[in-house]
Amino acid sequence: MSRSEWEQGTFRIPANQWMKVKSALRLAYNRGLEGDFVLAEQVIAKVKADYKGRRNVNWRAVFTQEIDAEDPRSHGGGGFKPKHRFAVLSTAAIIAKVCSALVDGRGKLRSLKKKDFPPATNKTMVFDADVGTISLHDQDRTVVWDVPEGTWACDHARSSYMAREFFRLLYHTFWTRGTGGFIVGNDENNRENAPAEVGESGNLLKVPYYGPVGKKEAESRGQRRPR
Repeated sequence: MSRSEWEQGTFRIPANQWMKVKSALRLAYNRGLEGDFVLAEQVIAKVKADYKGRRNVNWRAVFTQEIDAEDPRSHGGGGFKPKHRFAVLSTAAIIAKVCSALVDGRGKLRSLKKKDFPPATNKTMVFDADVGTISLHDQDRTVVWDVPEGTWACDHARSSYMAREFFRLLYHTFWTRGTGGFIVGNDENNRENAPAEVGESGNLLKVPYYGPVGKKEAESRGQRRPR
């Protein structure tokens, strides 16, 4: 049974760890990007090998079918699980680049180039996490986690590569007074407020929460959970 859900959270990072957190997120993205290039080239090579010697192949159709295929080991349980799991690139973006030279599906699949998807730099302040986003804000040293409302949106976002890296960083941060944060959200089974009313008592405090700021919010709601 599907569930529509959303969540939002803000985390204030200690001043002496702000640069470290920003750098770690960018390095994580770039590692994921490198892996995605390798995987995409493997998919291209597989499709070319599978259809070698065939005439009138619609390369866009067969490449799209392969890159968006479901993992045959999933047996259809627990939602869609992709056969090829990319870390930071969407299959739609890869398809657009690889098939950009095709006309009506005919022609040749092109290889990805580094310039197609540039790495993160010190100017990169927003990272996608499936349907969610992680945004950095220098002015107050905060990181904002945002998942807009959608079917199983929080599950999809939190299981993404960048979300896993993000929450791992938060877990290993040494929190000081006035830092930390928490996430609130809601779903169709417990809906009292709209997403714009984040922080109102009708919305749920999600776990995990971090630092003195998160602990204070949890205690004000009568919750006592670690971190």
